[in-house]
Amino acid sequence: MKNKEDSKKIASAIKKARGEHPELTEALDLLTKLTEISFEEISPNSENISWEKLDEGFPVIDKRLVPKDISPLHKRFNEIVEILIAEDKNGASDIVAFFEKEKLFKKLIEGVLMGQYNFPKEFTHSKPITLFAAGEALLPIIDGIKKSDPPPKNLHLWEESYCPICGAMPNISAIEGDENRLFLYCSRCAQTWNFRRLVCTHCGEDDQQKLQYFHAEDNEIHRVYVCDTCKHYLKSVDKREKTTVIPRLEDVATIALDIIAQREGYKRETIDFVGLILMDYETNK
Repeated sequence: MKNKEDSKKIASAIKKARGEHPELTEALDLLTKLTEISFEEISPNSENISWEKLDEGFPVIDKRLVPKDISPLHKRFNEIVEILIAEDKNGASDIVAFFEKEKLFKKLIEGVLMGQYNFPKEFTHSKPITLFAAGEALLPIIDGIKKSDPPPKNLHLWEESYCPICGAMPNISAIEGDENRLFLYCSRCAQTWNFRRLVCTHCGEDDQQKLQYFHAEDNEIHRVYVCDTCKHYLKSVDKREKTTVIPRLEDVATIALDIIAQREGYKRETIDFVGLILMDYETNK
């Protein structure tokens, strides 16, 4: 079952965020509902876990780790979609019916894992929500992988810009310690890993003339790093000033910086929780 202490910590942090950001009440309500969905970890067969894949630049998870009985994942997927339906997000009401057959659902989650799922043309309007819900449905497997073994050496040596465990892109980064090391946080599973500073996580640009950052006048702890080569951006928190970072909540609390970055023509890398909120903002503004 999802760690109760972690759940309490997240609930407490969300409560605090409500007081600090009353304008984000709707988004925080939705985040609370998603956070409250409990799940049983799925412990994969250790023989199917290949930590050596990290040495070749591939994340650990792959379709071999999908269990034969996918009904718990399917149930979780439907619960997530139903929450999004209640919030009337981008026509999500078709999703549960479309993936009612487990065979189609299995193809979806395997496609998400491999980054190769092709949506039918008539269903592309629901693609962002479906990908988000499918990624969230995989968390029981991902948590099982994380707890299957002590972190091996090759996990600490990971240098790619995507998550070493599940392959998703980061949604936020943090600067830590006296050495000002940069850590990326996975937008799906919150895994963290060290990454090179002053490099675009999207295209690898390292020309300092093409990399910039900005922050709000009254908040230097949170920054937005932008790349003028690929026009993508990534938010960052100075963990030397703020010791506790809950990635998804940090992402929600700084959504004003996303809006500014996107108005300036920069793009967000991930279609995740905040990505969905921003799409809804664009539709309703």
